[in-house]
Amino acid sequence: MLAGSSGTKRTLIPPTDAPRAVSTETAAGERRVRVGLVGMGYIGSALHELIRDRFGALLEVAFVFDLDPGRLEGCRPEEVLDDLGRFGERQADLIVEAATAEVTRAHGLAFLAAGDYLPLSLSALVDPALERALSECAEHAGTRLLIPHGALAGLEGLEERRGSWESVTVTFRKDPLHIDFASVGGRPEIDGPTTLVDGSVREAARAYPRNLNAMIAAGLASGGLDRCRGIFVAEPGLDVHVAELDARAVDGSELRICKRQRIAGVSGTELPDAVIHSILRATSPGIGMQIV
Repeated sequence: MLAGSSGTKRTLIPPTDAPRAVSTETAAGERRVRVGLVGMGYIGSALHELIRDRFGALLEVAFVFDLDPGRLEGCRPEEVLDDLGRFGERQADLIVEAATAEVTRAHGLAFLAAGDYLPLSLSALVDPALERALSECAEHAGTRLLIPHGALAGLEGLEERRGSWESVTVTFRKDPLHIDFASVGGRPEIDGPTTLVDGSVREAARAYPRNLNAMIAAGLASGGLDRCRGIFVAEPGLDVHVAELDARAVDGSELRICKRQRIAGVSGTELPDAVIHSILRATSPGIGMQIV
């Protein structure tokens, strides 16, 4: 749990004997937040580099973990964690998942029982029972389930008026080359702009779990995955990821945002910068689920 988090520690879900995090200080006496990184692909390795090269006065790496040892070659030996089940020994204030949703399913409750947790693969939260269990665990443990804003701008505006929105629609447009079609049996033949899914965000994320994390964040910020509409369009030749937000409140207010961003793999190239600033925002107080 980060500095400033409050709340009485009650029964943890699940029980754990993992020690609570103890943050270190710089030579000047400034507190540094200990961050554990799970997954050292494009995003995880970029976060590791940002912490090391730009934010070392505020953050430090508690551990790095990846199932592929080759991805850990640029890390210091003392940072490497061989068994994720022993994460508690590294006393992280905050654990960031940059791997797959399976990490949250397997370890999310244990992470939250010991400290704050920021999953990037938000498709795990499409399961309402797991979302509820994680939120309740954070409430009981006095920790936080942190939801990154990711590729979508405007989440602060959605969250500020949560419950007041009459309709919220999030539309993503990507070149098919940057879409993971594994969940639907492989890439289909697409000759022009094609709507892959148009339904609730929960439905969209179930169909394309590796592509719509920021859309899930919008649903959580605005009032629920079933109330937020998600549209996912494959557009051959598109050289950017387009994210559009259209929200209308019961009083007639409107929020419209369009963001165009270069893309790497299935993620926007700005995502590591967005996540590191989510980590920095996570140093503010709070308990339970929180958008950062």
